[in-house]
Amino acid sequence: MEIARTRLFFDLGDPLHLPVIIGEASCTYMAQASFDDKFQITVNVTRIGDKGFDLSYEMSNQENQSIAGGRTVMVACDNDDHSAFRIPKDMRKSLEIYSAL
Repeated sequence: MEIARTRLFFDLGDPLHLPVIIGEASCTYMAQASFDDKFQITVNVTRIGDKGFDLSYEMSNQENQSIAGGRTVMVACDNDDHSAFRIPKDMRKSLEIYSAL
């Protein structure tokens, strides 16, 4: 999930300068996987709020079997004083492109 989220953030712009933190993360495992298995991970924006957004993840193997699903709650956060703030309009527009709403 970390790799999928990072790739999404690269698509949104410079991931090292996106003002977001992970507020919550969960993962549900549905089937066994091996270390050398190849996977596809799909990430979608499922909610865009005033100060944060949710991402959902689906991981499947080469046989298209669901292996795991997950969710992260991302919060727009000031790096200096650690306070949440409204998602900037340009970031909101970029997130809407990846929205499954």
